[in-house]
Amino acid sequence: MKLLLVGMHFNPPAKIILQCLPSAAKVELRSEPTNPYDENAVEVWVSPSEIDETVLKLNEEDLVASGFDLDEIMDGDAIRLGHIAASGKKPILTAALTIRGLVGNVEFLAAARVQTEAESVDEPWPQFGTLSFIGESPIITWPAATQS
Repeated sequence: MKLLLVGMHFNPPAKIILQCLPSAAKVELRSEPTNPYDENAVEVWVSPSEIDETVLKLNEEDLVASGFDLDEIMDGDAIRLGHIAASGKKPILTAALTIRGLVGNVEFLAAARVQTEAESVDEPWPQFGTLSFIGESPIITWPAATQS
């Protein structure tokens, strides 16, 4: 299942962090049912351990300009990158024209619930995916090769 990552501009320094992640970086997917804009919202987070610190140092000037510093990022908790694109909204409808197999948050939530029932687990969160790019679009593949 392919998921489109959106909203990075609302989550500084997400755009900078995305430039510093290796191919197939592991990301955490968290349900956000209290989101005031979409009760089906799913947040996308990344651990600092996934970030290529050497590349981040090359982007340190941009990082500081966005109000963060290198140590704060590398020594901190997970960083929110954005959200999975909402089903039926413009970003996913546009991206789906060129990216096959792309689904939105509602379809992802349904699949996560089915998987949870199949595994006899009470709570489906967190889920993990791998981040890659198709063109300039950040795409999460779910499930990740190894769920943790």
